[in-house]
Amino acid sequence: MIRHHLAHGCSPSPESVIRKALHALDEQEAEAAQHEEACMETQKEAPQPSPLLQWLRDTSGPATDLEALRRRLARIPDSLSDAMDEERQDRF
Repeated sequence: MIRHHLAHGCSPSPESVIRKALHALDEQEAEAAQHEEACMETQKEAPQPSPLLQWLRDTSGPATDLEALRRRLARIPDSLSDAMDEERQDRF
């Protein structure tokens, strides 16, 4: 990089190339710090959930795993597919 800058007349000396590189690095680190700070602020100011979503969270009860849900659904009498077949036959 130093040779390239010197060959193309971008910098008068190797030291000036290094100074420019260090300056660019400082700017890049400052921008990264500002970006990180902005992300942290955004996370702090997360929007409130909609009233419907909040109501669902409040009234849904404890979380249930998939197996427990399957066991509860298995106790429901009749079959959904049978009910759908009956509905289809009623249409024709």
